[in-house]
Amino acid sequence: AEWVDQVDPTTNVSTKVRATIEAPRIQDVKCGSYHTCILTENGELWVCGQDSMVCEPENVERPIRFGANKGIHGKVKHVAVGARHTLCITEHGDVFSWGSNSKGQLGIGAPQYPLNCSDDEK
Repeated sequence: AEWVDQVDPTTNVSTKVRATIEAPRIQDVKCGSYHTCILTENGELWVCGQDSMVCEPENVERPIRFGANKGIHGKVKHVAVGARHTLCITEHGDVFSWGSNSKGQLGIGAPQYPLNCSDDEK
């Protein structure tokens, strides 16, 4: 639940009330130094945090769905998070990695940035 403004129509006075937000059930949460990954029971991966850690042009302050728009198809089964990088495995056994590869931690050889990540971390 989150706090939202609600206006009483009879008095026109605004008060803060807790609003329930419908969300999928959470299976796992992983946190890096600059980002958070949330894995739902139905295999959706949600992310928030620093722009380059979540492959977005700007910082993401509320979780957004991370999936087909980044080349990940199918349900995510597991996610692992380092300080500045993330790896996940899908139901098909595909492994995806993104974030900083400054020390080769993405497992893709020489430092590079898959999934259209920001150039800021290169």
